[in-house]
Amino acid sequence: MEPVPGILLSSGRSTRFGSEKLLASLPSGEMLFERALGIHLQSQILPLIVVVSPSLGKIIRQKTEIFAFSQLKIGKRCDTWHAFSCKWGGGRLIINENFHKGMSSSIKKGVSCLTDDEKAGG
Repeated sequence: MEPVPGILLSSGRSTRFGSEKLLASLPSGEMLFERALGIHLQSQILPLIVVVSPSLGKIIRQKTEIFAFSQLKIGKRCDTWHAFSCKWGGGRLIINENFHKGMSSSIKKGVSCLTDDEKAGG
C-alpha cells in the first residue's frame, strides 16, 4: 500500500478542557500530542501535516525538550511551515493563525501545505 497524505488537526481551543489538552500527560507519561503524533507517523501517512494553534506552535518550537518520548526536533522554517522530525518519522508543522474560525480553517491550512502531486495522490 502506498503512503497517503494526512492532516493531524491539533489547533482546537480546548475551551471545555480548561487548558491546552494536547499537552496533558497520559498515564504512560507521554503527552496527548505525542501519542497522536506517534500513531499517525507509524501509519501509512506521508507526508503528515500537523496543524496547530499559534499558542501550541510556540510551545512546540521553543520547548522541544518537553517532548521526551518522541525526541521532537523542529527544523528550518519554510514560507508557510516548519519541518519536524522525531523518533517515528517527520512531517510539516503549520501554524493556523485563524484557528478561532473553526476546524475548516485548519483543514484548509493543512491542504495548502500539500504539493500538487501530493494532492493528486502521487
